[in-house]
Formats: sequence, structure tokens, C-alpha cells
Amino acid sequence: MDSKEIGGGSSGADLLREIERLRAEKEELESRIHLLEAQIKPRGTAEKDKSGSCSLSSLSCPRMNGTTLSGLSPEMIHRYSRHLLLPDFGVEGQLKLSKSSILVVGAGGLGSPVAMYLAACGVGCLGIVDSDIVELNNLHRQIIHTEAYVGQSKVKSAASSCHAINSSVKLVEHREALQAVNALDIVSKYDIVVDATDNLPSRYMISDCCVLLDKPLVSGAALGLEGQLTVYNYNGGPCYRCLFPTPPPSAACQRCSDSGVLGVVPGVIGCLQALEAIKVASAVGEPLSRRMLLFDALSSRTRTVKIRGRSPVCPICGENAAFTREKFQSFDYESFTQSPMSDRSSEKLNLIPESSRITSKEYNEIVNAGEPHILVDVRPVHHFKIAAIPKSMNIPLSNLEDKLSTIDSALKQAAQDSGKCASLFVVCRRGNDSQRAVDYLSKNVPPPFPPPLSGRSFREQYMLLQKKRRELGCPSFLWNFAFFTVQGSLVYWVTNSSLTLFQLLALKNSFIRMKLGLRDEKVPLREQVSSEKVLPENNIHLMEISVDTLSPQKLLDIALEDLAAGRRNEALPLLEMAIEKDPELVRALIAMGQILCSQGSLVEAAKYFENAISKIQDDEDPFLLVATFGAGVSHLWQGNKLEGIKHLKRIAELKEPESLANKVCYHQGLVILGSTLFEEGNKSEAAKYLRIAATYDPGVAVYLKECEEAG
Repeated sequence: MDSKEIGGGSSGADLLREIERLRAEKEELESRIHLLEAQIKPRGTAEKDKSGSCSLSSLSCPRMNGTTLSGLSPEMIHRYSRHLLLPDFGVEGQLKLSKSSILVVGAGGLGSPVAMYLAACGVGCLGIVDSDIVELNNLHRQIIHTEAYVGQSKVKSAASSCHAINSSVKLVEHREALQAVNALDIVSKYDIVVDATDNLPSRYMISDCCVLLDKPLVSGAALGLEGQLTVYNYNGGPCYRCLFPTPPPSAACQRCSDSGVLGVVPGVIGCLQALEAIKVASAVGEPLSRRMLLFDALSSRTRTVKIRGRSPVCPICGENAAFTREKFQSFDYESFTQSPMSDRSSEKLNLIPESSRITSKEYNEIVNAGEPHILVDVRPVHHFKIAAIPKSMNIPLSNLEDKLSTIDSALKQAAQDSGKCASLFVVCRRGNDSQRAVDYLSKNVPPPFPPPLSGRSFREQYMLLQKKRRELGCPSFLWNFAFFTVQGSLVYWVTNSSLTLFQLLALKNSFIRMKLGLRDEKVPLREQVSSEKVLPENNIHLMEISVDTLSPQKLLDIALEDLAAGRRNEALPLLEMAIEKDPELVRALIAMGQILCSQGSLVEAAKYFENAISKIQDDEDPFLLVATFGAGVSHLWQGNKLEGIKHLKRIAELKEPESLANKVCYHQGLVILGSTLFEEGNKSEAAKYLRIAATYDPGVAVYLKECEEAG
């Protein structure tokens, strides 16, 4: 249609309608042109940037007649139309998101949904940092990767998937591990950081880095069937160290590779992390700052709890924090947390020398030779069900102490069936738990053969052991036990008299039988009876010591020494004997309660604590506070809230102690009491106790405020 046809006899209204139609066609054509241009662009040029730069200049909106349509290109309007229809998000939210830059640390189970959704939703610049490679046994949860990328860089795979979803997003690949030496340089290029790692040192390092650079941090975690999520260092909120100034024990920090994880759990948490990052970037909604979301996959429940605000004494973000960039770059986070950043460099125990280890090949030779033995697998039961060595016996490490008699019987049976003495081999998954098992056994059995055997190769040690067995003839009253671990543990053997291993450990005989040297009153009794002076080469001389010669207080003193050294199993029978001799010995009753409580025997523990309470007449006796606290928590942990609350309320009636240890016990009891009442809905009464506890623990102020508002 030319201008003459348009002008001939057409009214002004018709011309305007025609102009609008042509403009609409023009916009549609431009949109199609942009889509086609995006398809013919070489992959890995402008969109996937490996230089580390996150400049958004190349993402400026296409101009149309010198202007932009609401700041968004026609392609963006078409692609993100469902976003734009949301009144709480709309054009403004999409514009802010398209101008933001977000760094995802980790391209695993959490990082997969985070990166995919951020790319799909149109973040301006997306950085991904990870040094790991794609593995087949991770694909059940790391959905950003495919089988085609197994063995290749996770970052390369993730960038390819994100580009396939949205080719207009700028992608920056960091194919390296985020460490203290490079974190400041990498993180400084982004507006927001998403922590999708699964190890403790990285969590501390990323949080510290974000504080130094004043970047909001979206942190998530998923393990097993549970997950959690929060936003750190945002609008005056706390950092990771505010909540966890001291790292928890490394044994409490498990990884997916050790404890397992249901694939969808990190997917749920990762999606929520992407949501929080979008909320922060677009300034919509209420991000999870000063709150933590907890997810339970089994019950399909989520719970949001308040967390304490920024700590004024935090060494990183506190009022007087002196943590500089220089200190950060030289800080050893692996030593600080006592755990490695990568599970590929996970801690390998070294309880025994290399010469004292047996390989699986050497163990197979022993099996093929028909040597009598039993093999104990100390992995958890559900691990044992996956795969196990034929004829192995499953005794999880946590149950080893209670199953010594079972091992005892199995060794006897193997010896009777073969007419020879049987050996004990221990195996686990990684060679760590098997070492722990043998270490426990070696410390809780009589002394070993003379030391000359140590320092030799396994084959030499094994041959010497067999020679020793033949010399001894292995009569019925004498046992030989050989403890081995397969694939990385220790060789240890011991000769035992007619006293059984289990009896020696329990110490419940009428006599304590141990090696005895010269008595020295300055040396603790347990060291005296185990000190080695002169021993026959092929035998162990045992001397009987009647327990009747030891007073209840002396037995208690020895037991307390054992407790202080972490030898709870040795302290337990001594405490039983002390209480049997003197039922009024309050300290022994409390110590028994503490051991039983730590072992999970809560009903029995509560009885000992309550027995101790009944024998204390003076309200200012410091042991009354300890016993009352123990009785209260024992009842609470077994679900008996009425009895637990009754005991803990009595703590508030006692005078606040002066000693630091008892002061902690006093205030901790009030915190537990207040928290329990708070959970029960009795907020007015909870406030009464939390108000006292708040003077010691400022962290309860959040609950106290809510109680006071409710009251």
C-alpha cells in the first residue's frame, strides 16, 4: 500500500488506525529479528564470559525510534510477560532483576535449580563458580547437568544448560574453587551471592567475604530429608558468624557424599534460594533476613523461626570488628573448622602406621587360605544393606561397645569350628570408622604382645602372629585376638587370660585383674594398676586386687578421672560399685545420671538425678542445681514435659550461683524452661523465666519480646 492509496479519500481516523497497525507489525518484526539474531550468535562469545567480567553494558535494551518501551525490549516483554502481569513484580521488578548480577557458589544439588531459575527469570549477569566435575552418582539431584557432561567441568555444563534456557543472559564462568585468596576479587564483581556449597569452611569463608564487601548472602543447606534457608548480611541482619561464632564439631557436619540426600530436597531448597535472590535483586517482598526457613521432607512441613540479630561482639561484623581483607586472605578456614572444603580431600584418619594396614588383596589371600576369622563391618545398617562382603557381620560403630560379647562369641565359635585361634578383621566404607573401632578395642583390652612386632610389614607381622599362636598352642583358657582393618586400618593383637574380654571391660567381677607394678601414691590408681614394669616375654602376669579394699570415695575419684579423660565406659562400673557401697554418695549418683543421659538412657538417668535430689538437704548445695537441671532435661527429652517443667521451675527458686560453670547451668535451665513454655503457648509464664535468662543470653530477647507482646 503506497502513500497515494492511503491518502485517497481516507479520513483522519482511518489513517491513525493504519499507523497503529503498522507500528504493531513493526514491533512484531523487530521482536522476530532479535530472536533470530540470538539464534545465530556463536555460543560462548558475548553470552558466556570466562574473563570474570560482569559488565551489563551489552545488555542495554534495544532502541526503537530513539526510545524504549517501558525500558524493556519487545523480546523481554514477550519472554517475561507472566512476570510483568504480576502487580507486585511487574515492569519495575523485571528491570531491576535484568540489571542485577548474582554469583552462585557451587553448581551441585543446590546450585542447579538456583542457576537455572535465575537464568530463566532474566537476571542480568549470572556468575557460576565451581572447580568440580560432573559425576553420574550426583545426577539424581544436580539436574542442571546431563550424562553427556559426565567427567567434564560442572561450570561448563551449567553454563551450557543456562544458555540453552535463556541465550540473552550474560554468563560468567569461574572454573576454579572459591578460596580466601581469590574470593574478594570474584565476589566484588557481583551484587548478590548465593551460597550453594555443602561444607563448613566454605560457609564461614563466603559469609566473611560478603561482610567485607557488603554483599547480601542467600544461604541454603540440604542433607538427608531436611533443609534450611536464610539470608545473611542484609538490611542490618546477622552474618553466619553471629549465629555460629564457634564451629561445631566436624563429626556433626556431614556431607551428602557421607550421609546421603533425597534428590528433590536440595531441589526444593535451591528453588527457594533462587526466589530469595530474586526478591533481594528486585526489591520485592520480604526476604528471609533474621528468619530461617526449616524444611522437613518426610512430613512435608515448613517452619519459619526467628533468629537473633547482628551480634555486637561478632568478630566479623560487630561494632569493634577488626577483620580486614588482609586477614581474610590469609585466614585458614579448614584449620578453623577442622574440616576440608572438598570431599575429595576429606579427612583421612591416621591412627596407625602404614606398615600396620592390610589391603583388600591381602585379606582375600587370607580368605582363600581358609584362615579362621570373622569380619566385622562397622558401617550403619542401611549402608550394609546396599552391599556387603559375604559372611561379614554388621555391627555399626555406634553399637560396638554393646556388642563386644557378640564378637566374643563369634570368635569362640570360629575357633571351635576350625580348631585354631580366630582373627578379627574390621572393615568400613572409607577406612576411618574401622580405625576408630580398632582404636577403641585396642584401648579397652589387655596389653598387646611385646612391641618388637610393631613397625614391620603386615605380612611379617601376620607370620609372627601365627608362630606365636603355634607356640602357645591356644589352650581353652587362653585366647588370641587379632584385630585388623581392611583398606586402611591397624593390626593389633592381644593375649588374654581366662578372664573374658567383656568381663575386663565391664569390671564387674569380684576382683579387678590388671597388670600391676609398684604402687605410687602420687600416681592415679588406674595408672598404677596399668603401669608396666617387668613382664614375662610370652605371658602377661595378672595380680588380683580386691575391690573391697577401695573405699566408695576412692572408686568415685577414679571414675571422675576417667570421665574427665573421656573414658565413660570405664567410669560406669566404678560408679555402680561406689553407689552399691554408699547409696548416699550424691556426686556418684549425679555422674551416673550424666553418663546415662549422654547414652540416651533417659528414664534411668532421671531416676539417678531424682535420687540425688532427695538426698540433698541444703538448697545452696551446688550439686542440687546440677541434679535438678539433669532431672529436668532428662524428662523433657523423653517427652515427659510436665515432670521436666516441674524440675526446671525449681531452678528459678534457687539462688543464682557464683561459679561460672553453675551459672551456665542455671541460666541454661531457665532458657530451656522458657523455650518449652513458649512452645506450649504459655507465653506470659515463659516471659517470666526468659526475662531472667536474657541477662545472660541476649539471644532469647527475640522470644522474650514476642512473649511480652502477647502478654
